[in-house]
Amino acid sequence: MKIHYRMTIQAPQEVFLIHHGNQDYLQIAAVETQKSGNKVILIGDDANTGKMCSAYYNDSLIDLPDYQEFEAQYVHMSSAPKVFELLCFKRYFYLYAIAKQRGLNQFWMIDSDAIVLQDLSRITNNFLLANNYCAGISTRHQSEYDWASSPHTSFWTLKGLEDFIFFLKNLHKGASRSLLDQKYQWHLNNNIPGGICDMTALFLWQKNKGDVFNLAKSHHEGLPLFDNNLNEDGNMSAREFLMVKNVRLKKITHEGAQYWAYLQKGGGKISVAALHFQGRAKSCMATFQKTQEITYWSFAPYSFAQYVQKRKNSLQRKVKKLFFK
Repeated sequence: MKIHYRMTIQAPQEVFLIHHGNQDYLQIAAVETQKSGNKVILIGDDANTGKMCSAYYNDSLIDLPDYQEFEAQYVHMSSAPKVFELLCFKRYFYLYAIAKQRGLNQFWMIDSDAIVLQDLSRITNNFLLANNYCAGISTRHQSEYDWASSPHTSFWTLKGLEDFIFFLKNLHKGASRSLLDQKYQWHLNNNIPGGICDMTALFLWQKNKGDVFNLAKSHHEGLPLFDNNLNEDGNMSAREFLMVKNVRLKKITHEGAQYWAYLQKGGGKISVAALHFQGRAKSCMATFQKTQEITYWSFAPYSFAQYVQKRKNSLQRKVKKLFFK
């Protein structure tokens, strides 16, 4: 692929956080992402975190007629609660409503367990817009019926988001409905948790579109790493990156105003644009905010606490077997 770069005036990028709740990690995501030179816009119900951001919108005050149309034809096909899956879909409608209200043509969205570590203006203007991408999401290598593209750190143009919302409003009809039934039946037949979610829709939407950039492979294109999952040693394939022993997270250091991830082969390192503290890694966000790295020594207290908890759980299981067998 021929990569084009276009030098333009670098205005701060608007990064949306869409989250219902006031968890501590939400504040960390907002503060750290804004500290990197981006403008964070919170859509949710936590006014206190909203004060830390460039702008705040109370989600209960946002009118979403397009979402009402989507929900009316929604069919729940997931082992996760219906209310959770609908909230995941709803964020795209919130994003569209506020981006349009603010007159934005391009913007980013992150999950509340993601942290952006670079000013996103350069990659936005000099790569994504210069190459006419309408969106950028993460699609790792797919096994049978994975069908998942992740928006945890995602780039959007208003045109691209409009196209995706149109796709969502027709998701449970016609050919796409047949694909959803096929995937969900596979989950049922094999007793595998999951099913149909917004990431399924993103995957089906992007798979035949040449103007959606795959951020999961950005580091293979000479761009910074957009981490897919800190708990895993690869973005597109296994064993790409060094992991911290015992902590079981990617090794990340902070040197020369850059954050770095380390390759398993060749001893090289790659600058990091964003990290995704998915699942159990959420509990590590506060430590990362304090130390600005993920290394054995910076996370030694965390690793020790995990070890103590593991031994405690093991002892409890042994006691139960001894007295309640």
